[in-house]
Amino acid sequence: MRGAMMRANNKVELTLLLDQQPRILFGMTFRQLLILSCGLAIGFSIWQWQPISSSVLLGAVCMVPVIVTTLLFAFLTVRGRSLGEWILIVFVWMLTPEQLKIYKIKEIRDHVVVLDGAREQYQAIMRVEGKNFELLSDADQAAIIEIFQRFLNGLSYPISIYVRIAPLSYHISTLVPSQPTPLLRSVYAHYLSFLSLHISEKQPVEVMYYLNVSATDKEQLNARVNEICRMLSHLSIHRLDTNDLISFYNLLLPNKMEPVAQDGTGRFLDVLKPEPIYVTSKWLEMEGMQHRYIACVTIQLPKNVHNAWLRHVIQAYEPHVDLYIHYQPQESSLMVKFLRRKAIELGGSLRVAEKYGENSNFITRRALKEVEHVRDELLQGSHLYAVTFLVFVRASSCEELKERIKRIRLVLRSLDFRASPLTFQHQQAFLSFCYGYSSMNKGHLLTTEGTASFYPFVEQTLTSKEGVLLGTSSKSIVFIDPFKGRLNANMAILGVPGSGKSFALKVILARLAAVSAVAIDIIDVEGEYRGWTKFVGAAHVQITSNNFGINPLEFQSPQNNLNEKFTTLLHFFEILIGEAGTLSQREKVLLSQSLNETYKEHSMANDPKKPVPSMETFARHLRNRDEELYLRLLPYVHLFPGKTEIPNHVQHVVYDMLDLNEELRPAIIFLVTNRLWNNLREARWKEEARHLVVIDEAWFLTKFKQGSAFLEEFARRIRKYGGGLWISTQQQEDIFSSEAGKNLLSLCNTKLIFKQDISGIRAIRDTLNLSEAQMRYVQTAAIGQAIYLTDKATSTIDIIASEREAMMAASTRRQNSQI
Repeated sequence: MRGAMMRANNKVELTLLLDQQPRILFGMTFRQLLILSCGLAIGFSIWQWQPISSSVLLGAVCMVPVIVTTLLFAFLTVRGRSLGEWILIVFVWMLTPEQLKIYKIKEIRDHVVVLDGAREQYQAIMRVEGKNFELLSDADQAAIIEIFQRFLNGLSYPISIYVRIAPLSYHISTLVPSQPTPLLRSVYAHYLSFLSLHISEKQPVEVMYYLNVSATDKEQLNARVNEICRMLSHLSIHRLDTNDLISFYNLLLPNKMEPVAQDGTGRFLDVLKPEPIYVTSKWLEMEGMQHRYIACVTIQLPKNVHNAWLRHVIQAYEPHVDLYIHYQPQESSLMVKFLRRKAIELGGSLRVAEKYGENSNFITRRALKEVEHVRDELLQGSHLYAVTFLVFVRASSCEELKERIKRIRLVLRSLDFRASPLTFQHQQAFLSFCYGYSSMNKGHLLTTEGTASFYPFVEQTLTSKEGVLLGTSSKSIVFIDPFKGRLNANMAILGVPGSGKSFALKVILARLAAVSAVAIDIIDVEGEYRGWTKFVGAAHVQITSNNFGINPLEFQSPQNNLNEKFTTLLHFFEILIGEAGTLSQREKVLLSQSLNETYKEHSMANDPKKPVPSMETFARHLRNRDEELYLRLLPYVHLFPGKTEIPNHVQHVVYDMLDLNEELRPAIIFLVTNRLWNNLREARWKEEARHLVVIDEAWFLTKFKQGSAFLEEFARRIRKYGGGLWISTQQQEDIFSSEAGKNLLSLCNTKLIFKQDISGIRAIRDTLNLSEAQMRYVQTAAIGQAIYLTDKATSTIDIIASEREAMMAASTRRQNSQI
């Protein structure tokens, strides 16, 4: 086997060579060979010992018992099989010498697998991402099956689909990154310990889908790949490159790679050394693989099946199980002719029976009805396919293999399928599985409708392993990195009180603070993040009704524009002193004139770098213009300091507003958020770390028109500054009641929908296009359960945390004080 791929580090070419086939041993061990050799030696000695005068027949009679006894001892006691079984195996292999050739790959190059044979055949393999079928609405499920039917009808060549259910492969680094504080290093080490323990105990699995297509030349192969990608464009599908193809076959075939010296041409030559394969009637045993025992199970179809029935097999989440489906288009016209003849025969039988007064044959009538139904389907444009479905089970021991097969058979039996392991055909089935063809007489002839019931892409595994642990989804685990693989880093968390949204937010943020170089600013309305502050060592800023700690008239950086500052201040005053959160046009003009006079007094009209005035100065100018506005502002003037007291350039900051009067919270949230926005803009030019701005209970701000508009603009522009906006709210009506709020949700690429009550479920359904199944889930979800929505995935999720993290994330202030 020759192939080429580029190493990611030094860009040298890696060539794979295979110049031999694995030994097919039929289970012949060294002990067996030794016993057989001894038996033959004893028999030959008896032959030599007999006198010359004795007959040849007598010598043969003396030798045969010894040799037969040796054979029986070797085959019956050592490997536990009958002699007849061995004779049948050898006989079958003598008639099918091609089956002796396990490795049929000639080379892997340019994303193409070249198979060796009388005529070269080219193959491409594509990775497909499924969708959680059960979370889709009935209409969406029907639409997906219809698309798959159109895909099948468009095929003029065979395809094969692999479904691999395997333990999650996740490498846990033992290296603690250079965190600025010992506390964060401790949090990181604890997180790694919890993640490692969870993976070892729960043994999560991942479901992977692969599609194999073949052709006789590369141009035809590329055309077929493009056609398949176009027809399955509603799914995420991509072609495996050379490196991925080599990894794919290394998992299937028993081999070991032995590096040899560089040959002077810029290539590193690695030789694949095939390991022996033991063939038995019940399984294959492959040396050099952890799960060395492989068996194949085939099925018999029931009378009726449901669309996407494979999800029940996949959702058993039995590890080390591979499903293989081969779709082979057939010539429909020949079948139509056959069915016509069959219908005539059955109809004639019924008429003859009626003529002679015999009772009508129910079975014959039913058969005639089914024959006519299939014939009509084919005449109306349906196609015919030979569908081969095989289940490959792997295990590390014979006992484990038998138990795993038993569990798979029970799952299939619950669906009315009859499943039975193959006998003497595992080798043939394994070759079909490896190289994407069907060499077995195990296919089911089905029309397009029946074939589409084998729709396999029914489960979605969130495969990204970057970022931090978010939770579990079915038998898999979900990681989240808001800055990778997404349109933006924004996230919205919605849920009724007590659903677990704040718990989830604190756990995720604590992990992000420890693992990644992200800066986190949290606007904590209810004082729930005091425990989080101590847990990660964040700065704690207390904002009270006696001191806001921020001078809104202050410029944070030279880049600030005076006109932009005026606009921001008008929005702030609109929330602070406006009637129902709004100001009249006259009031806005008066405020603008007062602001202009205030900055002129401090000579800042054209130079924002100079010292800024205080709120008392502004109030004095406002009083000269409008007494009513001045009186509305007066109760708050003393709360604004002359100079902002909030620290800058701290990685993690929590703005605690628990002791702030509730009617003042919207204005101060706006003020703090605007300050964070200016920090982001300044950090953009300094190329500082990524930034997350978290607003807990954002409904305090979104209930105001200007607050919703500000957050919408914030979410729209924050991506350009390397940041993300995370909001959580229990008052969804305030978000869904305005266009700005709806736009804000649409700008959040990631959403976590926790438990919802009846009053809010309809608004969420209409805004987020939730299906009936998703609505039922969020209405009955337990604490910590949510629907995880991104532009690429929809899945249910359970938030998990260690005991230490759970104590930190406790929502009650009493529990927070105990940490």
